[in-house]
Amino acid sequence: MVTLHKSTDGLFFPGKHIELKLRLSSGETVPLRCQVRWMSAEIPPDGVTDSVGLEIVDPPAEYVSFVRYLQTSHLPQ
Repeated sequence: MVTLHKSTDGLFFPGKHIELKLRLSSGETVPLRCQVRWMSAEIPPDGVTDSVGLEIVDPPAEYVSFVRYLQTSHLPQ
């Protein structure tokens, strides 16, 4: 995940728990409880961004179904 840089330092740090809201193409929103695993702030030409590695903690059934659908929909027939 890449996010816009916020003025608050330490918004993301390893071990912090956050919640993401994944919006599926159906319009359904799936909340994902995540834990920050790593974070890196960079200054590319267009401004500061944060790169964040997240681990999804106990993914909900809707998310698991979505990932399985993505995996099977891209298999050669």
